[in-house]
Amino acid sequence: MWLRKKQSVVIFCRIVYGTRDIMDDVVLTFDVDWAPDFMIEYVVDMLVDRGIKSTWFITHDSPATRALLCNTLVEVGIHPSFELADAHWTGGYSDVINRLLEIVPDAKSVRTHKLAQSHEILGTLSTHGLEIDSSLYLPRMSHVVPFDVAYSDGNKHNLVRVPFIWTEATEMSTSSPFLRSHVPRAPGLKVFAFHPVHIYLNSRTMKQYRQLQKLRGYPCCSQEDVTQFISHRSGTKSMFVHVLDNTEEQTKTLSEIVSEWQKKRNEMVPCVEHGTLIYGTIPTSVMSR
Repeated sequence: MWLRKKQSVVIFCRIVYGTRDIMDDVVLTFDVDWAPDFMIEYVVDMLVDRGIKSTWFITHDSPATRALLCNTLVEVGIHPSFELADAHWTGGYSDVINRLLEIVPDAKSVRTHKLAQSHEILGTLSTHGLEIDSSLYLPRMSHVVPFDVAYSDGNKHNLVRVPFIWTEATEMSTSSPFLRSHVPRAPGLKVFAFHPVHIYLNSRTMKQYRQLQKLRGYPCCSQEDVTQFISHRSGTKSMFVHVLDNTEEQTKTLSEIVSEWQKKRNEMVPCVEHGTLIYGTIPTSVMSR
């Protein structure tokens, strides 16, 4: 009898959190991916002009990435490439993480390059003091909410995972890319993952980017080098501007979204299934059965 009640509660948690307690924010995130400073500054200026908050995952130290740390509209997280750990560094995952934390010592959020993830990677991130991971891609998924995953190295660490649901790379693979109707509008968190290089190039396909890499040695290139590769059709920049122009409510960083979710969660009842915490508001009538 208890097992039946427990299963009912878990299902109920999922249903309730997907309806009455839904989070419906648009969250803009950016994977720097070693972009030149002029590309980073170009995108930042567009956001600042509109007073829009954002979260940036950095890959390297530069004047532009340092400037992000001083921008009150920006949260700065890290974007570790663990391919480097396998190829060059003997310190493994920790070495890659620590090198980026030297640039952003107060970083709370992370998205791994190429979305590399495993139990070991996520556990290592959490033991280095990172609290929020956005390396999970759920294309155009509705009713998205953050969720907790617990890890332990002798001490318990929680990592809050916040999936993203749109990125330009997937849009490029569609038969009619970058139509305004492709912007996700379903209920739930709508976390977008943009890349400064594709906004700057207004990339419609990966062809422009590949040519820039081959012919001009991207990312070691100048603004003049890049001009011929900018698209004037509908592309990443036009979609980005459309999202900005239709973001009406007050925007938030990933950390602010998680903080808001945690406050709501404190009013909810935890249910555990397969090691993942799921939260829902359970009526007294259910709890008393």
